[in-house]
Amino acid sequence: RTGGGPRDSGNHGTHTAGLLVGNTVGVAPGAKLLSALVLPPEGGTFAQVIAGMQWVIDPDNNAATDDGADVVSLSIGLPGLYTEFVQPTRNLINAGIIPVYAAPYNNTFNKPDLVAPGDTVTSSVPGGGYAALSGTSQATPIVAGSIAVLLSAKNNLNIDQIKNALYSSANKLGGGANVGGNGLLNLPAAAQSLGIALSAPT
Repeated sequence: RTGGGPRDSGNHGTHTAGLLVGNTVGVAPGAKLLSALVLPPEGGTFAQVIAGMQWVIDPDNNAATDDGADVVSLSIGLPGLYTEFVQPTRNLINAGIIPVYAAPYNNTFNKPDLVAPGDTVTSSVPGGGYAALSGTSQATPIVAGSIAVLLSAKNNLNIDQIKNALYSSANKLGGGANVGGNGLLNLPAAAQSLGIALSAPT
């Protein structure tokens, strides 16, 4: 953010935000978006990413107001394991925020917990247009947006209830857990398992 308004230093942020809340391409178009630029095109530091993770807990730095995120969609790809993100992730969870990452830390190895569409996914780009991009950066906001949809219908759900619903309802894939995790996201089935009736998208 700069000058009080959002900005994108490329097209990555706009593309992922569109998949979250875009009116024509978003999974949860009615959700409110908090946006933090943590890695500009020239790169950045772990401290910048962690600062963004901390910021979404209490954006106005006033604990008396409820302005923090319910879900965090973090579309960054980092090869390897970085324990620096463990405590900030615990902080999010302890604050009641559900983290969804393109690059998870999971004990001793990386694996997807859940798979979502990420190949040639169309979303918004700066200037009012659309483009198709591929990667875990696209899959991540689709999962996060799905969680936002579930929370908008039933806002008392906790992280374990949502995880169990998403994992148990996912369409199982071949290749083992390190390839397909718990399977391919199936939002209607997850909603049904939680007693949520979703209306057909317009």
